[in-house]
Amino acid sequence: MATRIKSLQHIVKSWPTDPLRPNIQFRNYLLSLDESSMSSNSVQALRLLAEGSLQKKYPLSERTLKPASMPEYYNRLLEGRMKSARGEGRSWSKRFFGRW
Repeated sequence: MATRIKSLQHIVKSWPTDPLRPNIQFRNYLLSLDESSMSSNSVQALRLLAEGSLQKKYPLSERTLKPASMPEYYNRLLEGRMKSARGEGRSWSKRFFGRW
């Protein structure tokens, strides 16, 4: 039981912060959980997510990342998220045409 709590605390410390929603953080939710609600499998799953090992174990194919209907969709989505995190806005023309 104590090792599960220590593992959870270690995971919470390493969990990245969300720059787009600074007042709503997943780590705060994890800290609010009591020890009876977390099984060892849950803690293990959180550890794997935090380490990124699931992304290495199950990589996304090129077909998934670049669908034929919109091959640049995920690249534009990521670029928009990074610009939003930096506080950069879009010009009126890009907003009008729905582009970043």
